[in-house]
Amino acid sequence: MGRTDIRMERQTLILRRRFAAPPAAVYAAWTDSALFARWWGPESVENEVSALDARVGGAWRVTMRMANDGAFTLSGEYLEAVPSERLVFTMDTAEHPAEWHAQLDSFRDTPSGARGGNVTGTVTLRPVETGTEMTLAQYFELPSDRDAYYRMGAPTGWGQSFDKLERLLTPTA
Repeated sequence: MGRTDIRMERQTLILRRRFAAPPAAVYAAWTDSALFARWWGPESVENEVSALDARVGGAWRVTMRMANDGAFTLSGEYLEAVPSERLVFTMDTAEHPAEWHAQLDSFRDTPSGARGGNVTGTVTLRPVETGTEMTLAQYFELPSDRDAYYRMGAPTGWGQSFDKLERLLTPTA
């Protein structure tokens, strides 16, 4: 599998990965509900996508079902959608179980009892000689939230998601 490069800047977690597929195919994986359901989330997740309207003001909603950990629903709104180039969306964890929010809070430098809050994601697709370089930048309201997500395992979860995306985009991989 490919390698996901990870770095942090201020309030942003940035993940970069290359795929041997054109930008249009990577964009479709983010915007077609049947494709999205196949790769979103860690390896053990099955997804139910109930909304994926990739246009400005459109909604998205996915419920990730994990064998032993229950269901985790994410939802949000698209703020920008430029086919084959860029997606900007909000990501709300309000419907995650209280236990998840408590666990996230425990990873903060100073636990506050705060819930996970909103995150803004920006997916940028850049054609490269071998296919597409995809950058996902997650912007958090507070640096402490970015750090808590990182400590809780966001890089591992995203890495597994991107491995599944790679298999979807290059079935022989």
